[in-house]
Amino acid sequence: MNQPIIIPSLKPCVQLTNVVDRLLELGATNIVLVDDGSGEQYASVFEQLVAKPQVALLTHTKNRGKGKALKLAFKYCLNNFANMADFKGVVTADADGQHTPEDIINVGLKLEASSSGSIVWGTRTFDDNTPRESFKGNQESNAAMRKFFKIYLPDTQTGLRGISKKILPWVTRLRGTKYNYELNMLIRCHQRRVNFVQVPINTVYLNDNVGSHYKRKRDNARLKRMGVWCWFVRPLRCKP
Repeated sequence: MNQPIIIPSLKPCVQLTNVVDRLLELGATNIVLVDDGSGEQYASVFEQLVAKPQVALLTHTKNRGKGKALKLAFKYCLNNFANMADFKGVVTADADGQHTPEDIINVGLKLEASSSGSIVWGTRTFDDNTPRESFKGNQESNAAMRKFFKIYLPDTQTGLRGISKKILPWVTRLRGTKYNYELNMLIRCHQRRVNFVQVPINTVYLNDNVGSHYKRKRDNARLKRMGVWCWFVRPLRCKP
């Protein structure tokens, strides 16, 4: 699978190495890691990974947020892969083991098979085994998207996405620097009538999701501010 796989990471744990190694075993040829200001104590982890010829490393000297990390990687891919004959777009995945390598590869293959301009959406199913904070955060986000934007997706917060090269340039310019960037991407794609291709993926929370840097109250407040901006301010300025 030749589509670039983007994995932003902050203070990575062993899951990042495991995911990268397994992706390479499954045939991934281009992996773009972003060290989002992890610090010197994590430098050796990234050095070991970037020693592999299929892995590229981009770095923020200080933590700037997941949105900034993703946009940095998107620009890198547009500059380095846009002329590749089979370049269909990019796949984004999380570094904490929430996305299995098999699901990441499957999303990439779906991206390759999808029509130009689509976005592939890795969709999880939430049940009683989901950590409480994660369950509540997803339910709150899903309800808000239904109420205010008529977006009916069972998983509005998934980080496993396949983004077509056709929409990637304007996706790169969207507002947001942290988790709110991914919400803005969802809203803008819906408003621009981008085709959503939903792909069921495993719901994985390792050790009650302790490796995640998402904090429900803090980050949901940012998501709400982004939602208010999209609902009230943006429509007054220009079309989506």
